[in-house]
Amino acid sequence: PTAPYWTGFDGPNCFWGGLGYDETTDDFLVVVGWRSSGYKTQWHYFSIRTNSWKEIEFGHLPPHVLPRTYSAVFCNGAIHWLAWKGPAKVIVIVAFDVARKQLSIMSLPMVSLPDVRDCLKWMLNLFGGCLGISYMMRDHKAGLWVMKEYNVESSWTKLNVVLPGDDVIYFLLCFTNGGEFVGMQFNNKLMKFS
Repeated sequence: PTAPYWTGFDGPNCFWGGLGYDETTDDFLVVVGWRSSGYKTQWHYFSIRTNSWKEIEFGHLPPHVLPRTYSAVFCNGAIHWLAWKGPAKVIVIVAFDVARKQLSIMSLPMVSLPDVRDCLKWMLNLFGGCLGISYMMRDHKAGLWVMKEYNVESSWTKLNVVLPGDDVIYFLLCFTNGGEFVGMQFNNKLMKFS
């Protein structure tokens, strides 16, 4: 079937995409969202099982939320993206529940999160099976928050990260089974450290 129509990208950070599995219907969904002219955002999903596209209702998603990263994380039956909310560019998580076919916004921990302008990179990943957000500061310090209990704002826990070098910039990717961090340097070299 023909994909939903969009007229092209309206600047950076205007496209979202992800893949999720709906256990209730044994179906894979491809989800796309894009910002067309102005701040109008459109969302659609493609069902592999029915071989068709459907438009997604906005749910609780305000129209001024813009994607922060292009990559999506599937966790706990939902696809997740980092996003900016409003003119102040507050970082939030946008979630699409694949069973209910609904979008929503999940809050990040409000304590000790740096200003968006002070960070080189924000990443949303799975850490030990839990949704987590990592960030790299301009002063080469890293931060990591993990949501220990899914969709419970009070369960966000800050983990201490000590990087193995003063002048090397890492992006935290995941944990090993032994609890060590796996990070990637700017030169795409993977490193493991505790």
